[in-house]
Amino acid sequence: TIKLLDSYKLLGKEKSRPSLKSDWQNYYDQLSSNQRDQLKSLIKDPKNFKFIKNDDNKSKAEILEASLKYIALKEYREQKEYKEDKYLLELTRAKLGLVTTPLYVSPKISPLKSTAPIGLYLSYGQTEQESYLGFKYRRAFHDLLSDDSGLNPFTHLEIFSFEIQYYLNQHRAELSNLTLINVLSSNPTTALNQELSWLIDIGTKEHFSPYLDFGFGSSFNLFSKPVSRSIFLMRLENRLQDKKYFGFLGPEFIFVSQLSSHSKSVFDVKYLYSMDSQKFLWDHRFSIAFFQNNQEIRFEYKERDLIPNWLITYLLFY
Repeated sequence: TIKLLDSYKLLGKEKSRPSLKSDWQNYYDQLSSNQRDQLKSLIKDPKNFKFIKNDDNKSKAEILEASLKYIALKEYREQKEYKEDKYLLELTRAKLGLVTTPLYVSPKISPLKSTAPIGLYLSYGQTEQESYLGFKYRRAFHDLLSDDSGLNPFTHLEIFSFEIQYYLNQHRAELSNLTLINVLSSNPTTALNQELSWLIDIGTKEHFSPYLDFGFGSSFNLFSKPVSRSIFLMRLENRLQDKKYFGFLGPEFIFVSQLSSHSKSVFDVKYLYSMDSQKFLWDHRFSIAFFQNNQEIRFEYKERDLIPNWLITYLLFY
C-alpha cells in the first residue's frame, strides 16, 4: 500500500522510527538467559524484586533498561499507565550511573525499498523420473525464501497465484497448483510475550482438487548469527480428490536462516499421520535462495512419503 501511494506521488517526506515492540525486542535479545529470568521476576513484582548476588552493575542496568521498554509496550497495549513501577525502575537505574553504552540497532530498510510484490517463476524440476518445466505467477509481498528487507521478516503472504507444469516426456501441461491465500505468521515468543504462530493455506492442486491447510504453534529466535527463526506448528492438511477426503495431521518444524544480505535458506520437516491409510509419513524440504535487486535463483529438494522432487527456479519480481 505504501509503495502504491508513493508511485502516485502521494507521500511526502519519509520518516520512520522503531515500534515499541521492536524497541523492546532489541533490548530483550541482548540479555543472557540468566538476565531474562531475572527480568521476568522483576516485571511481575518490581517492589519486592532483588537482584541475585554477585551481579555487576552493568548486568543490573541492562535488565532495568529492558524492563522499562517492556512497561512502555505494556502501557500501550493495555491503554493503562504504570507510573509507580516506572518511577521505581527509573530511580533504581539512575543510582547505577553510566555503566552501559547506548544500544546500537541497525537501521531498518524502508518498506519503499522492499522487493516488488508480483513475482514470475520459471523452473526446471524432476519427480518420479519425470522431468518438467514450471511457470508460476504470484501476487504476494514475499515468502520465507525471498528477500524480506523492509517487510515483516520470516513471514509468508501469498494472495492468488497459479503454477503450470509442462511434463517433457508426456508432452502435456496441467495446472498443478492454484493458491487463493497462503499466510504464515511467525512472531517470536519471548519470556514475557507468548506470541501465536499460525498458518492458513487454501487452494487447489492437480485436477482442481481443493485443499485447506492450517496450523498453530510458536516461534523462537534461537540464534543471533546467522539471523534465524525456528517455527513449531501442529498442522492439519485437508484434501478432497475424486470426491474422497484425505486428511493428514502432525507436527511441523521450519527453520529459516538469513545466511547473508543476499541469501536465505529454509529447512521444513513434517511428520504426518494419514487418516486414510492410517500410517505416518515424512514430508521434508530444503531450499536455498540467492537474490539481488528484483531477481532471485533458488535450489530446492522436496520429498513426501519417499517420493523425491528437486527443482531449480529463476524468479523475477516487478
